[in-house]
Amino acid sequence: MRPDPQTRALWEMLSDLMDLDDAHRYIADLLAGTDVRYDLGTTTGSSAPCART
Repeated sequence: MRPDPQTRALWEMLSDLMDLDDAHRYIADLLAGTDVRYDLGTTTGSSAPCART
């Protein structure tokens, strides 16, 4: 990172945001890839892809 005032300001802003639970969880989900949601449609009954018969 560049040691300039703009980079320092951005670092300080992100540091403050990481103190908030919702922002911390959001960033952690982004990094872990758990923020991705796939629409699997309805999976009730025996038509579910993983349903056991």
